[in-house]
Amino acid sequence: MLGCSYDGDGESSGNVEYITGISGTIVDGLSLDYIYDTGPDSYVDIISATDGVLLFESQDSNGRVVCYDGPSDNYRTIHSSVIFGALRDGTNTKNELMDIYMDYLTEGTTGIEGSVPIDSPVLSIQNPCWGSVNIHLSLPSPRNVSITLYDTAGHLVGEIKEGYLTEGSHSITWSRTGNRPLETGAYLLLLQAEDHTLTRKVLIF
Repeated sequence: MLGCSYDGDGESSGNVEYITGISGTIVDGLSLDYIYDTGPDSYVDIISATDGVLLFESQDSNGRVVCYDGPSDNYRTIHSSVIFGALRDGTNTKNELMDIYMDYLTEGTTGIEGSVPIDSPVLSIQNPCWGSVNIHLSLPSPRNVSITLYDTAGHLVGEIKEGYLTEGSHSITWSRTGNRPLETGAYLLLLQAEDHTLTRKVLIF
């Protein structure tokens, strides 16, 4: 794994009771509970940072989450041996953690993004996206639009919308499962509306 090494399996059960953020990292001071001694807590991998940075340890001081900045910071990854859905709100919440992850992965572009010049389309997306990308688009006048999705390497992975749209608000939903299957990760959405081009970073789970 990029920036991360596998150090071994945990025990059959009772691996992770809670995770705590490592001092000096983006999750410094965070603490979240985990589903302890049940299914998701079986043989939880122990990982460590090589070129990356250790973010979380479990109560037994074993590494569980590592982040990594790619060469020249042209991409970022987070490796986690704990299941995000099996985390439970403790001193902090999963929403807080997701905001931090999104801020790190997309360099500060979290939540609903928009652009509001008076003569420009307004495009917003709720991040992160769970299975489907929900797009809200407002056009100040009728025009031809093209909405496409690219991976971080610049490869086209989805053609979401192509055609003429009327003035006003439009809601568009694109399913990652109903179209080309996509891996979890960061993507770039591109809107071309005649003389205007907008981009948004999207994190898909």
